[in-house]
Amino acid sequence: MKQCVQIMLSIALQDVNLKSYIQESAGQSGIEGLAFINDPKNVTIVANGAADAIDQFIDLLYVGADRCKPEDLKVEPYLQVKDFRGIFRVIE
Repeated sequence: MKQCVQIMLSIALQDVNLKSYIQESAGQSGIEGLAFINDPKNVTIVANGAADAIDQFIDLLYVGADRCKPEDLKVEPYLQVKDFRGIFRVIE
């Protein structure tokens, strides 16, 4: 079953390549959606996909990579209002 969630992510460091990490994690998980990089430390993500793929994506974000560990991560249900056409976009 598909689900859609909104994820609010805060990172302590500014010099990490957050955009590529989020894009790679979404690709590994097989989800579609959008990530809005509000500033270098805060990101809002709308992720859509199979429930297990969403769980895997959240796990990848929570664990982080190298210096890209989250300071805060919140997940809440989100009403899907558009078709993401099977891709994941990062908007800065």
